[in-house]
Amino acid sequence: MTQDEIDEIRQYLVSRRDELTRTLDGDLNSLKNFRVKTFGDMADVALDSAHGEINSQIAEVESKELTKIEHALQRIEDGEYGICEECKEEIPSVRLIALPYAICCVICQRKREHSFSVIG
Repeated sequence: MTQDEIDEIRQYLVSRRDELTRTLDGDLNSLKNFRVKTFGDMADVALDSAHGEINSQIAEVESKELTKIEHALQRIEDGEYGICEECKEEIPSVRLIALPYAICCVICQRKREHSFSVIG
């Protein structure tokens, strides 16, 4: 992977990180406001509860993505970006373009998923 490609991916990751941070800030404020709201009929309360649960789940997914992005940015900073954490081989650039925070090549990722499914 060329330095220009890495720089382009870094720009994307920073942009996505900033977007997720803003979104998560908004989600957390919505959840706080939801918890403060205590009025309304049963249907309103049920709907608000379901909405709050969905927002909470979305925030969890976004938070996990944000963690992966931060890790990828650190790997770029450390000069380790694009190297599989398992086999230490280069991760193909098409994989990194598709999944910029990938830490493993496809083969090692499959092994991780298989071992996780056997354990879990």
